[in-house]
Amino acid sequence: MKEPKVCLKFIEAKGKNKRIDIFLVQEGESKYFILHTKTLQDRKTRSISETKCVFSVGTFTALNELMNTFLDAGPVKNKLITKELRQIEKFKAVTNINL
Repeated sequence: MKEPKVCLKFIEAKGKNKRIDIFLVQEGESKYFILHTKTLQDRKTRSISETKCVFSVGTFTALNELMNTFLDAGPVKNKLITKELRQIEKFKAVTNINL
């Protein structure tokens, strides 16, 4: 019999046209992360792009470190994505993580 999936922790962030959900799930003895995103591409046609990725705990941790290193690198942050960083809209988040 297949083990039930249990959501241990989650964070759901909502922006103007974006939704990002991250879930830490346990299934039997294994734990993994689910990253789910939705972006409204065209309001008129209600075109929505969606991704759903599953990551092991190790891979998720490595991606976190790699992304932080990449974004904090001086040439990247200061020259390549300055405009994009200024245009980031604030997200409202809901979570069951004790922050």
